[in-house]
Amino acid sequence: MKSTVEETAVGQRAIAIEIEPEEVTKKIEHVVAKYRRKVQIPGFRKGKAPPETVRKMHWENIEKEVIESIVPEVVNEVLVEKELRVASPPQIEDLKFTLGEPLTFVAKVELWPELEVDSWSGLEIDEVVFEVEDIDRERFLDNMRERMSTFEPIERPTVEGDFLSVQVQAADKDGNRLRNMKREDLQFEAGGQNLLPEFREATIGAVSGDERFIEVNYPEEFEHPELAGEQRFFMLKVVTTFEREQPEVNDEFAQRVDPELKDVEALQAKIRERLEEEEKSQARRRTEGQIVGRLLERYPFEVPPGVIAHSLEQAVKRQQEQNPKLDEEQARTAMEPQVQAMWQQRLILDAIARKESIEVTDEDVDERIGKMAGESGDPRRVRKQLEENGELRSVQLDILDRKVFDLVLESVDVNRSEKPRPREA
Repeated sequence: MKSTVEETAVGQRAIAIEIEPEEVTKKIEHVVAKYRRKVQIPGFRKGKAPPETVRKMHWENIEKEVIESIVPEVVNEVLVEKELRVASPPQIEDLKFTLGEPLTFVAKVELWPELEVDSWSGLEIDEVVFEVEDIDRERFLDNMRERMSTFEPIERPTVEGDFLSVQVQAADKDGNRLRNMKREDLQFEAGGQNLLPEFREATIGAVSGDERFIEVNYPEEFEHPELAGEQRFFMLKVVTTFEREQPEVNDEFAQRVDPELKDVEALQAKIRERLEEEEKSQARRRTEGQIVGRLLERYPFEVPPGVIAHSLEQAVKRQQEQNPKLDEEQARTAMEPQVQAMWQQRLILDAIARKESIEVTDEDVDERIGKMAGESGDPRRVRKQLEENGELRSVQLDILDRKVFDLVLESVDVNRSEKPRPREA
């Protein structure tokens, strides 16, 4: 085998490869022998047909399998030999294959940038921790009360904030239910802001047993393109109406939240402690983002275009599973800056990890999974779920990132301060 590597652009190489006829012949003979064992040739017992007959009758498939087998093997050999760190799958061009002659082709590859982060000393970062104020505790407490609410059936007409159990079915303009459309059993908040205006109006003043005809004119900018600007009709039947009763904030409520809490004051203190810890974590994340930004200024590089394109393709596919009407081009444009930033951070942190020989051990992963499982969970089950969902690698990378940032922060000047949180009007 012969190979030559040519730099066609920054981070791109064209590898011209020539495979001797003898090596190709060996591969052909191997594939022919496999076909001879499994195919049935008229006039011969299975596995007894002459190799030349098998090759002649199945040459198109044999040729395809030879190429699909030998080309990746040879390309990988060259990549290892030349110590090329490929970022995306090789693109094969100019392939020429004639029996008795060398098999030639060109493999075009993108390489990961040769990124060396030599130093991060001298970086100055302003870390702002926003103060936890009364309004933050009150909002947190309101959310707790909402989650612990009870729902009691009512006979009076609904008012905003009540809840309804309803049946909704598509109808024609005369209010006749469309029998071929599935009936939906749903729960609505009366006058809920997440409802379309027509449904919001229909859920006010309702009592159990009511049937209401709803005409919906979807806005042009509606989130589901297949409904944007369309007119639809529905019949809504109210099954049951409820009034939400939120618990009072007292000592009994505090003990319902946590039996170890004695009174409301202890609950308030625990809420403050939790919010302060969450804010410290968020401040740390903002600091890490600043560190990555400063390192990118010091060590600029380009993420290989093929890597960005592949990541965008995967992201678009995931969104299409949720929304088949997705505008692919618009989605790619919207997600590209996020994908670019994600890969820049990934590569610069990996460069630091290589320089400092930072690795993720099995013990690190076991410890993280144990925390994810909690005291009452099963770590083995959590690990299995992560593996089945393809998320174990994400856990390993997050552990690696924590280690890298911990190391970098030892040498970075962080000016910490506390400030009131900016509030929207």
